[in-house]
Amino acid sequence: MVGLGYMAFDDIPKYIQIKNTFEPNKENRKIYDRLFAEFVNIYKHNKAIFKRLNSTNYT
Repeated sequence: MVGLGYMAFDDIPKYIQIKNTFEPNKENRKIYDRLFAEFVNIYKHNKAIFKRLNSTNYT
């Protein structure tokens, strides 16, 4: 909603309750980096697929 201009970041606490906050484990940095690299790889491959799907008229 913020990205669409319907509210500001400062308005978010009015609409949600934060129950937990998680901090990354510094000892797992190498794992996080490997997983993020895989995420980027998946994103790059899916980007072309979704572009094709969104350009096709199925109606």
